[in-house]
Amino acid sequence: MTDKTGTEFLYKRKVSLKKTMPTKFIYKKRSSVLLWARLADDIFPENYEDSTWAVWVKRIKEGQSNEKEILKSRIKKWGKKLNRVDDRYAEDFWRIDHVTNSMFGALIVSIWSQLEHFLKGMVEVCHEKECKRENKRSYRFDEIKKCLEKVLSIDLEKWRSYKMINAIRILNNSFKHKNSYYKPEQKKSYEHISPTLLQRWDIKNKKEIDFSKIIIEDLISACAIFHEKLVRAIKEKLRNDNMD
Repeated sequence: MTDKTGTEFLYKRKVSLKKTMPTKFIYKKRSSVLLWARLADDIFPENYEDSTWAVWVKRIKEGQSNEKEILKSRIKKWGKKLNRVDDRYAEDFWRIDHVTNSMFGALIVSIWSQLEHFLKGMVEVCHEKECKRENKRSYRFDEIKKCLEKVLSIDLEKWRSYKMINAIRILNNSFKHKNSYYKPEQKKSYEHISPTLLQRWDIKNKKEIDFSKIIIEDLISACAIFHEKLVRAIKEKLRNDNMD
């Protein structure tokens, strides 16, 4: 009698655990997803004007303008006219624009770094085992895409915001690894920015990128739309499946 009761108790306990553990596990994942979503909301807010990015764009432009005004005042003081600037002063103007361009490039690198960090975090929350390779975090964007497609059936390349997101990645790589030049390999489609964006930003093949022509607000808006859609897709998946 005791054995039977004990066996029945253990069986019922086992069934109970099977039912409750996935729910707790999913709840934990939902909480983690919401945490990452809140962090992304702070980094890529819907209202661009209140963002840190807008503040930095303003600082960079003001710095460029102030430096040029200082240089112009020096030229006037030395009795030079703006339409007769010699090579030395022309080089000074070029240097101001070059530093400004580098600062905009660094800003875009920071945007990609923040977005990539968000993507890695979301991927690991959703499926730790599937999205790790040799017990290490996946740092490549193509691996992140493959994991999202495998685990969540999300094909990022079909999203409207993907072209802009991929362009940010390419701009990041061009600044960091190609001395700010746009030099995609012909056979590697993932290294190519869409023709529409190339025209909008006046980027030419094998030419140096003028990062100051890229509207940062457009990039931040694309990141905000992208991360919100990804959060919605993952929350929907967690609702429908027991992800273990």
